[in-house]
Amino acid sequence: MTVTASTRRRVPLFALLAATGMRASRMAGGPIAGVLIAVAGASQVLLVDAATFAVSAALLSMVVPRAVRAADEPAPGRYLTSCAKASRSSAMTR
Repeated sequence: MTVTASTRRRVPLFALLAATGMRASRMAGGPIAGVLIAVAGASQVLLVDAATFAVSAALLSMVVPRAVRAADEPAPGRYLTSCAKASRSSAMTR
Protein backbone atom coordinates (compact mmCIF):
# COMPACT_ATOMS: atom_id res chain seq x y z
CA MET A 1 0.00 0.00 0.00
CA THR A 2 1.43 3.34 -0.99
CA VAL A 3 1.00 6.07 1.59
CA THR A 4 -0.37 9.21 0.03
CA ALA A 5 -1.65 12.44 1.48
CA SER A 6 -5.26 11.20 1.24
CA THR A 7 -4.33 7.91 2.97
CA ARG A 8 -2.71 9.80 5.83
CA ARG A 9 -5.92 11.71 6.42
CA ARG A 10 -8.01 8.54 6.48
CA VAL A 11 -5.72 6.13 8.37
CA PRO A 12 -4.09 7.15 11.64
CA LEU A 13 -0.33 6.80 11.85
CA PHE A 14 -0.45 4.19 14.62
CA ALA A 15 -2.62 1.95 12.41
CA LEU A 16 -0.10 2.17 9.60
CA LEU A 17 2.75 1.41 11.98
CA ALA A 18 0.87 -1.54 13.48
CA ALA A 19 0.15 -2.97 10.04
CA THR A 20 3.78 -2.54 9.03
CA GLY A 21 4.95 -4.27 12.20
CA MET A 22 2.57 -7.18 11.62
CA ARG A 23 3.78 -7.61 8.05
CA ALA A 24 7.41 -7.46 9.12
CA SER A 25 6.92 -10.02 11.89
CA ARG A 26 5.10 -12.40 9.54
CA MET A 27 7.84 -12.03 6.97
CA ALA A 28 10.72 -12.51 9.41
CA GLY A 29 9.08 -14.98 11.81
CA GLY A 30 9.35 -18.08 9.63
CA PRO A 31 13.03 -17.73 8.73
CA ILE A 32 13.97 -16.86 12.31
CA ALA A 33 12.06 -19.89 13.60
CA GLY A 34 13.82 -22.10 11.05
CA VAL A 35 17.24 -20.88 12.13
CA LEU A 36 16.39 -21.32 15.83
CA ILE A 37 15.14 -24.86 15.23
CA ALA A 38 18.26 -25.72 13.22
CA VAL A 39 20.56 -24.31 15.91
CA ALA A 40 18.83 -25.29 19.16
CA GLY A 41 16.46 -28.09 18.14
CA ALA A 42 12.68 -28.19 17.95
CA SER A 43 12.09 -29.28 21.55
CA GLN A 44 14.21 -26.43 22.94
CA VAL A 45 12.47 -23.86 20.76
CA LEU A 46 9.05 -25.16 21.82
CA LEU A 47 10.13 -25.03 25.48
CA VAL A 48 11.17 -21.39 25.09
CA ASP A 49 7.89 -20.65 23.29
CA ALA A 50 5.91 -22.23 26.13
CA ALA A 51 7.90 -20.29 28.71
CA THR A 52 7.28 -16.96 26.95
CA PHE A 53 3.57 -17.83 26.73
CA ALA A 54 3.48 -18.52 30.49
CA VAL A 55 5.27 -15.25 31.25
CA SER A 56 2.84 -13.38 29.00
CA ALA A 57 -0.16 -14.99 30.69
CA ALA A 58 1.23 -14.15 34.14
CA LEU A 59 1.83 -10.52 33.19
CA LEU A 60 -1.64 -10.19 31.67
CA SER A 61 -3.25 -11.71 34.76
CA MET A 62 -1.57 -9.01 36.85
CA VAL A 63 -2.55 -6.15 34.54
CA VAL A 64 -6.06 -7.00 33.35
CA PRO A 65 -8.66 -6.52 36.09
CA ARG A 66 -10.89 -9.43 37.00
CA ALA A 67 -14.59 -9.16 36.22
CA VAL A 68 -16.69 -8.08 39.18
CA ARG A 69 -19.75 -10.21 39.77
CA ALA A 70 -23.05 -8.68 40.89
CA ALA A 71 -24.25 -9.71 44.35
CA ASP A 72 -27.30 -11.53 42.94
CA GLU A 73 -25.32 -13.37 40.26
CA PRO A 74 -24.62 -17.02 41.10
CA ALA A 75 -21.02 -18.13 41.58
CA PRO A 76 -19.60 -19.89 38.54
CA GLY A 77 -19.22 -23.65 38.77
CA ARG A 78 -16.59 -25.87 37.30
CA TYR A 79 -16.08 -25.52 33.56
CA LEU A 80 -16.74 -29.13 32.57
CA THR A 81 -19.81 -29.28 34.81
CA SER A 82 -21.26 -26.22 33.12
CA CYS A 83 -20.48 -27.70 29.67
CA ALA A 84 -22.26 -30.91 30.62
CA LYS A 85 -25.30 -28.97 31.87
CA ALA A 86 -25.43 -26.94 28.66
CA SER A 87 -25.11 -30.08 26.57
CA ARG A 88 -27.96 -31.77 28.45
CA SER A 89 -30.07 -28.66 28.17
CA SER A 90 -29.57 -28.39 24.42
CA ALA A 91 -30.26 -32.12 23.99
CA MET A 92 -33.59 -31.72 25.81
CA THR A 93 -34.73 -28.89 23.54
CA ARG A 94 -34.26 -30.89 20.34
